[in-house]
Amino acid sequence: MNDDFLNSLSYQVKEEVVNNYLHERLILEEEIEEYREALDKYRALEAEVQKARDDLACLLVTPENFQKFFQCLGFRQSPLARLGPANAQRRPPACPVGLSPKGFTNKGKYLKLTFQTYALLHQKAEEARQAAEAVLALAEEINQDIKNFNNNHDIITIISFLKSMDIDLVTKKKFLAGSCEAEGVEALEKSMAFKPLAPQADGLRPWPQLPPPEEARHLAAGLVTEIFHEEKENIIPALH
Repeated sequence: MNDDFLNSLSYQVKEEVVNNYLHERLILEEEIEEYREALDKYRALEAEVQKARDDLACLLVTPENFQKFFQCLGFRQSPLARLGPANAQRRPPACPVGLSPKGFTNKGKYLKLTFQTYALLHQKAEEARQAAEAVLALAEEINQDIKNFNNNHDIITIISFLKSMDIDLVTKKKFLAGSCEAEGVEALEKSMAFKPLAPQADGLRPWPQLPPPEEARHLAAGLVTEIFHEEKENIIPALH
């Protein structure tokens, strides 16, 4: 086995290592992009929950009534405080878009409208809860892949070999963070390293489970009836 053959074999081995590195790096980049897309969809769901929550707060007229409503459901405080203060604009009671008050009496219309709004809130909150769990699980899986990737590749050796390879300059710039000559190996290593995803910093956390609509009606119908009698003058315009 002459020196030329050994050098060629060594080069081929190194080239295969680099190709595997680049391939796995591309896969990780695609996984991280998948996480970002899932996070965007989750945030859209979160906004829908916030709107349904604010519609319910609006129908309950005051922040105190809103607090009492969730206390009836077994929560010491609003389980959706993460979305910011409810009914912050102090809007008058209004019928949410897509719903219509139906019933023989104003009280019946109000109760039905209020619990229809809660049912929509429950639906959206459940969708957001499931989405949050899925995105958190995806982040955990990707972070494990990032850990394995960082542990399995000697980036300094790969960077040195990439610099010596006769490959397209555009490819070098893509994988060497935009600099092939001036940037030091340590800086390149730092710039190329994948940082773990931080879903908590992105606003992701487990969601509480709200009682089903029928259970909520059973628990809070008395309070909603009291609110109707106390705030009748403010509520009735919303029913027409």
